[in-house]
Amino acid sequence: MKKLKNVLLASNGMTQIPKGAFRGAASVKVLDLMGNKLKHLEAGIFIGLDNLQELRLGSNKINSIDSDAFKGLGNLGELGLSENEIRDLQPKTFKKLSNLHRLDLAHNEIPALFPLMFRGMGNLEELILNGNPLLMVGEAAFSSMGSLKHLYLGGGKLKYLKAFMFKGLEKLEMLQIDSNEIPYLQDGIFKYLPTMHTLQVIDNKLTTINPCAFLDIRQMKEIRAAGNPIVCTCALQWTATLSTPAVSGSCASPSKLQNLGVADKMNYEPCKVEDIVAKCKMGGSGGSLAIGTTENDVLYEMATKDEKNVVERNEDKPMRDRASHRSEKRKPGAKRLKKKFRSKGRRGRKRGNRLSVT
Repeated sequence: MKKLKNVLLASNGMTQIPKGAFRGAASVKVLDLMGNKLKHLEAGIFIGLDNLQELRLGSNKINSIDSDAFKGLGNLGELGLSENEIRDLQPKTFKKLSNLHRLDLAHNEIPALFPLMFRGMGNLEELILNGNPLLMVGEAAFSSMGSLKHLYLGGGKLKYLKAFMFKGLEKLEMLQIDSNEIPYLQDGIFKYLPTMHTLQVIDNKLTTINPCAFLDIRQMKEIRAAGNPIVCTCALQWTATLSTPAVSGSCASPSKLQNLGVADKMNYEPCKVEDIVAKCKMGGSGGSLAIGTTENDVLYEMATKDEKNVVERNEDKPMRDRASHRSEKRKPGAKRLKKKFRSKGRRGRKRGNRLSVT
């Protein structure tokens, strides 16, 4: 086996791997054991595969893995364990796979995730957990995955998301949580995901898309929300007004808007600015609004042309009398509009991207 690079043993009815089977196989780069009948991975069974880069173990019947099963695979880059019967993972199962960048655990029986499950996986970039009956993600479950870019949690039973679930994922770019039972995205839920640009929440139970969920995320480009029972009210006008993020999905109600796109401007023609500006709070204190901007930025950008003209016309106009002063207080004009639309907005623009009106 000194010159072999690819060893393909898929669908051979194998029930076990004898110890020492791969001694002297240091040249092997790819080992395919998919579609067999393996149930248990014993410690040290892959010793000898010093330069293995891809290990395919999908579509077996694996239900238990010893903590040292992957010993000697320090150069492994991709590990496929999808479509097995894995329910529990030992805390040190993947510890020795320091160079692993892709792990596929889709369609197993994993009900919960805890931090020690993925210990030592600091170089992992893609984690696929679709099709597991996930009920819970523990605090900082991904804390050892500082390089993770793509996370797939679709097809589970998640009913709620908590910000602490995503601690440690500072480089995550795409989060997919399709086909769960999530009814709402809380304010600041993604505060630990500053580099996320794509969120996919297809086929959940969302009735709205809360802009405050995306506090301080400055690179958000796309929110995929098709298949949700979204109620298109003025609170969603931001989806039609801002050029980014692009929001996909259809209105489930009211009936006159049914099946129309959530981001269709025509849906929100009767809406007023004050109806759609979100009041974002995080931990009881005010926070900057979604997409790396501030609430005042959004208010100004969503204002009608006439409302913006009020600011310009009255910018230097003095108040004539006390009555007009009271009137301006009731109908924001001159100084109040200027302050409301711009004062904090300028500070917000320094921190985030300038929003554009589409």
